[in-house]
Amino acid sequence: VRRAGYKIAFAPSAMVTHIGAPQAKGKRFDVRYAYFASRNHMVLLIRNCGPMSGILARYSIHLIGSSLMDCARRIGGALVRLAANLVGSVMGIVSGLWLVAKLGRDPIRNDAEAERIRAHLEREVKVAEHAIL
Repeated sequence: VRRAGYKIAFAPSAMVTHIGAPQAKGKRFDVRYAYFASRNHMVLLIRNCGPMSGILARYSIHLIGSSLMDCARRIGGALVRLAANLVGSVMGIVSGLWLVAKLGRDPIRNDAEAERIRAHLEREVKVAEHAIL
């Protein structure tokens, strides 16, 4: 900047508010975004700090470590969902077989509580019909 003839000034109270540009619909941070972000960051570090700099090594270790942790979290979440689906399916089969053995295949409840619910609903329907008329 100085070589170009300009003066450098520092204004500690200056602030800049960054407003992100609107994005196209879809997933913004996809694999392509990750590729170019990593590539460009490495280029920046090598050109500014040198290929043997400690910051380049630290960034590389951080990037690999965070990627492995993200992978482990995603795999862990998928395994938990798989286990929940398997256990839920087995318990559903057991419960369904128990209900068929106890009550038969008729899906309509015929116990005392079901009769109370039906009577209450019939009263509510009559009240609603009376209110409409």
